[in-house]
Amino acid sequence: MGSRKNKEWIVPEVELLLVHSPKKKEDVYQLLASESSGGALGRWMQRPAEATCVLNGLAKLRCAELALQVLNVMQLASVEANVFHYSTAASACEKSGQWTRVLQLLAEMPSATIQPNVYTFGSAISCCEKACRWQEAMALLCAAAPEVNAFAFSGAISACKKGSQWHRALGLLEVMEALKVEADVICISGAISSCEKCAKWQSALYLLQSMEEASMKPNLVAQNAALSACEKAKRWQNALALLEQLPKKRLTADDVSYNATISACANSSHWQLALGLLQEMEKRITPDAVSYSGVILACERGSRWHLAFQLCDRMALMRVPMDVISCSSLMSACEQGGEWRSTLALLRKMPSITLTPNHVTFSSAISACDTGRRWQTALGLFYMMPEKQPDQFCCNAAILASEKAGQWGEAMQIFHSMSSRIVEPDFISCAAAMLAADNGCKWADFAAYCNTESFLLVNFFRSGC
Repeated sequence: MGSRKNKEWIVPEVELLLVHSPKKKEDVYQLLASESSGGALGRWMQRPAEATCVLNGLAKLRCAELALQVLNVMQLASVEANVFHYSTAASACEKSGQWTRVLQLLAEMPSATIQPNVYTFGSAISCCEKACRWQEAMALLCAAAPEVNAFAFSGAISACKKGSQWHRALGLLEVMEALKVEADVICISGAISSCEKCAKWQSALYLLQSMEEASMKPNLVAQNAALSACEKAKRWQNALALLEQLPKKRLTADDVSYNATISACANSSHWQLALGLLQEMEKRITPDAVSYSGVILACERGSRWHLAFQLCDRMALMRVPMDVISCSSLMSACEQGGEWRSTLALLRKMPSITLTPNHVTFSSAISACDTGRRWQTALGLFYMMPEKQPDQFCCNAAILASEKAGQWGEAMQIFHSMSSRIVEPDFISCAAAMLAADNGCKWADFAAYCNTESFLLVNFFRSGC
């Protein structure tokens, strides 16, 4: 409470409400009408700005319920509420994340012969953005036009970003230009972030360039969003270029900057570049599990499983805990290197470091055992998986292992179970199952598991043999 008294916006009425914490509007009424509040309700009839100060204090403290009760009590006491009172109460709800209450306030205003202003709409749009309600945010923006400011637009753009509506976010920038509302760095950064979520790297780079042309101050959030857009689109050259430009813009790369660039290189199998970035990162900031996972993935895709193991040791030395992604990438690297024992060792180790194996880790382990001709072990791993977890890759690996182990019955059973697991068989599933059936001379049994389309496929394959 001591720190609150140092705030100018904590007026006596706010202190009184906080101390008593009234739950009902009748209690709020008594407090604000009492001598202890100096007869606040009576004063507010002559000086309504004092009520705005009280509502503003409650808004800053995120006391939405109290703010709404105060507004309600004002009406009961015939204190004429104005647009500033409603806007401040809406701000309290916005700061508390109560978007439905904000919309209720907006709906009540016309009946009180009060027109919402740009700040009321701004609070409502911001609240919808926080609740990921992009449709409502867009509707409010339309209702507010043409009297709307950059704050309202930035909220709507951010709402579109969260709803993966990148084209609408870009469209809002065009609307701002048409309405002669100057887009600020927050609006453009939000639009770049919306492009990042949908891997629209060209639009992200275009917007970044437009910020520079408008002489806006460089923004690391916008830069990182553009970097991530390039990473998702596998544009590793563009990602590297953006990272290299940061010092020229007097920006310092953070973990997001490095991790996005490492991931871009990993996705394009450039393990040397990913490793170089990690080494550069270690000189400046502390890499996290995401950083190491990205480089391990790059090594896996570059068939450098020995290096992937060294990175695992490096993580332990730097006291960076492994996550499921780094474990999965390392196991996949071991699988490609034919190190089935190492893969199984990692799988056994996961529970001891509080990690739960997922379908990716099991798939890598099953494939590694298949490659290492440990087919019974592969099947054992498949049946160890939780009922709902096996995906197409796991099922395919298990069918292949069954076929190689001469267990055509197992292959048929796994193939048949795919439908109950809601896993769609693909070409590999069918081919492996047919091969198992052919080796076991059990074509009729295989056909019994197939639907009409699959049976036609079987005949097609057999006629071509």
